[in-house]
Amino acid sequence: DGRVLYERSKDLLAHMEELEGLFRQDEAQLSGRIRVDMPNVMARELILPRLSQFMDAHPLIELEISCTDRQVDLLAEGFDCVLRVGAQPDHSVVARVLCRMPMINCASAGYVQRYGVPATLADLARHQLVHYVRPLGSRSAGFEYQQGNKVQRIPMAGRVTVNSTDAYRVACLGGFGITQVPALGIRDLLASGELVALLPDYPAPPLDVSLLYAGQRHLPLRVRVFMDWLAATLQAHL
Repeated sequence: DGRVLYERSKDLLAHMEELEGLFRQDEAQLSGRIRVDMPNVMARELILPRLSQFMDAHPLIELEISCTDRQVDLLAEGFDCVLRVGAQPDHSVVARVLCRMPMINCASAGYVQRYGVPATLADLARHQLVHYVRPLGSRSAGFEYQQGNKVQRIPMAGRVTVNSTDAYRVACLGGFGITQVPALGIRDLLASGELVALLPDYPAPPLDVSLLYAGQRHLPLRVRVFMDWLAATLQAHL
């Protein structure tokens, strides 16, 4: 009858309030280990310089941070969350798009001095591209640029192919060709004149930055709090 339903509603409300109380626990007392993987440039330029903000607020949390160019297996390797840049073909995990990373075309000052500055897309026929592929042996897309809603590709010559972002950066500085890289990782090199920005009217399409986690696995509160901090940090600076 109505009284029974009323009592059951009270019990349900009390249960919900109890659960909410668990989630309102003092976040400063969160403890345990969090294992995360992220691109090296993101760790170096954005996350590690600001990590003390999170660690000071949560003194009982320990972090394991992996920085690799390979695509780790979140589930098999036991990661709590993974930051990735670009398209995410893995449908076994949840991908939360946080923001987009601007890209820039550039070459070393030495390369520009030797080969000149390309002013048009047609000029690229006389230039070299440092090719980045993952894994080695796969085919490079060439020079990519966005035109309207479409991504266009121009095949380009290139004598050097790498599969590491660090090697990509060093190959560019070494004068081996043009690269298309996140603006985040080269601001200091552009400011110093070591790298020169090229073809500003034909930028590579920005890349999605996604936070991956296992949807079927219960996420501890410490992981959710850390993921929210990662998201806020990236959205504020990209």
